[in-house]
Amino acid sequence: MHVLVVFGCPGSNTCASVRERGALEFIGRLQRDLDRLPNVRKTRSVLNAPILVAPLETRTIAERDDEGAYALTSDWEALVERSLSEPFLANVVVSKDGKTGGVIVELQSLASQPVREVVHAILELVPRYEEELGSEIYVAGDPVWTVVSDDDLDSDSLNLTVLMFVLIAAILWGFFRDVWLTILPVVAVGGLTIAIHGVLALLAFPMTSILAALPPLLVVIAITASIHLITAFLRHRDLSPADALVRAADEVGPGCLWASFTTAAGFASFLVSDLASFRQFGLTAGMGLGLAFLGTFTLLPALLCLRPPRIHGGDDIRLGAVRDLLNAALTAVKTRPAFVLATGGVVLVGLACGIPRLYYEVDFGDQSLVLRSVRFMEENFRRPMTTELVVTVPEGKRIYDEDTLRLLRRLESYFDHEPSTGSRGASSTSSPRHTGPTMARAPSPSRNSWRQRPPRCRSSPRTSFWSESASDAPDGTRTYRDRARVSIHRSWLNGQEQIPYVERLRDFVAEVNRDVAGQGYKVEFAGGLELAALAEQRIRDTQWGSFGGRSAS
Repeated sequence: MHVLVVFGCPGSNTCASVRERGALEFIGRLQRDLDRLPNVRKTRSVLNAPILVAPLETRTIAERDDEGAYALTSDWEALVERSLSEPFLANVVVSKDGKTGGVIVELQSLASQPVREVVHAILELVPRYEEELGSEIYVAGDPVWTVVSDDDLDSDSLNLTVLMFVLIAAILWGFFRDVWLTILPVVAVGGLTIAIHGVLALLAFPMTSILAALPPLLVVIAITASIHLITAFLRHRDLSPADALVRAADEVGPGCLWASFTTAAGFASFLVSDLASFRQFGLTAGMGLGLAFLGTFTLLPALLCLRPPRIHGGDDIRLGAVRDLLNAALTAVKTRPAFVLATGGVVLVGLACGIPRLYYEVDFGDQSLVLRSVRFMEENFRRPMTTELVVTVPEGKRIYDEDTLRLLRRLESYFDHEPSTGSRGASSTSSPRHTGPTMARAPSPSRNSWRQRPPRCRSSPRTSFWSESASDAPDGTRTYRDRARVSIHRSWLNGQEQIPYVERLRDFVAEVNRDVAGQGYKVEFAGGLELAALAEQRIRDTQWGSFGGRSAS
């Protein structure tokens, strides 16, 4: 998983082009500090990307010393000019016109907390270099978008919870016109939000985006039982507070219990989800509903006994308009029940027809860092999203064999004609076919077949997209197999476009695997897009499972 840190020279205080010494030294300082951040496996920029200078020889523009600093080599000017024509560098770590440069940060751990820490560290580091540069530095990549959306949700969850309490208190005041009766339900559900966060801490669950939405959700559900109990309590004001509470609990307690139980059962169905965050959500929500019921019938009655409300007379509670409205609705239903059911059924079917059109989308806002970075990269650098296909070569064949190159060409041709990544400039495709074998990784000591590569392969394999995997047999022999990666830079896809795009790719990969199965090749669809599509599909499956579980309960 990678984070891209990109800047443009035009309009800055430092440079007009990445070719200049000042720009390269700026990249060196930025890359040095990025290397030192936690959870960073390695970084890549124009400074340390390999540049082909001769057969079996590559050079880099800068060398890194023992302290991690980058120093330009004596022939850096010639190497910079050569770098702009290197397929691996152009529009990957530097734009073809040399006006935009960037650093690719590869993360070591994909766990939630380390990813959050490194993204926050990068976002804290960037302003210092923006001040030096005199223009904005853009940060993009799946980890950034994930962390930014989670941070926004955390902030919104807190702000919306406060707003929710204010609105609830305003409505309660309009209904009861009593300060104490307004405060009581708010105090009860406020204690619930604290309890839920304590449960999350005791269970050692990490705070995810879905768990951040749980406290406000439980507040909305739990407040209803409190209002039911208080309203029933006030119907027996001629009794003592203790007797009124017993009578109120007898009237509404069973209904509240079964409502809480069925709701908890519906959330508990999340426990069968493949997503850990959904399982944690289901467990915590079920426990939260249990705590809400206990609080409503223990904490709230205790407060009512200690300080009974000051409402006197039958007109103090504004139930008249509510009763009139309910009576009118029930009268209409009793008069024409068949018409009401038919009308409701037609409306329900009409609304259900829109379900297949639903899709998942994250709206960061037009002026957010995420969209600013995406737009800048698409206009000045390269497409910010990546799709990857991995090809495993059968034993006995090499990546530069004719059959393998023909397969790679077929994969690349597909993306040339794919609507989402086609020739309209939406993508850039890279694979081992685009650079020479001189950029390949060092050969295994036990194999020298790389020396016999035919001359035609001088335009074939490429380092970063070509690797060699090994497997050990029971008799101790080791088998090596080449693997290739086809990487496609593409534009941002919204939720409505993403699922069809992934489905088309899956169908294509399945077709290719059927065609090459007899030769021993294997093509796999990988990358962040596949993971996102898989997560979305699992969310859909969990939702339908939860709906079925709630209906059964």
